[in-house]
Amino acid sequence: MLKTSRFFDLLRIPGFKPLAAATLMLGVAMSFTAPYLSLFGVERAAMTPFKLGVFMTLIATSGVLASTLAGRWSDASGGAGGRRARLSVSMRGA
Repeated sequence: MLKTSRFFDLLRIPGFKPLAAATLMLGVAMSFTAPYLSLFGVERAAMTPFKLGVFMTLIATSGVLASTLAGRWSDASGGAGGRRARLSVSMRGA
């Protein structure tokens, strides 16, 4: 069996294509905006290089922590009621 067949199997999963497109768009948007975050921090917010480093480290760490907690919560709350709660929380974050 070819390894590409696994990729094509993913395309058959309902909802995978829109999720993949949204993930791609998010990655492109982050690649445009993330470099300016450090420039903004130094020039406009008057951060020292040390403060900027701490700030950027906290951003990355909080992202990993939030993803881990959201994944555990998502795994623990199954069923339709849990799905509605997750959707409600994610819509509030947007």
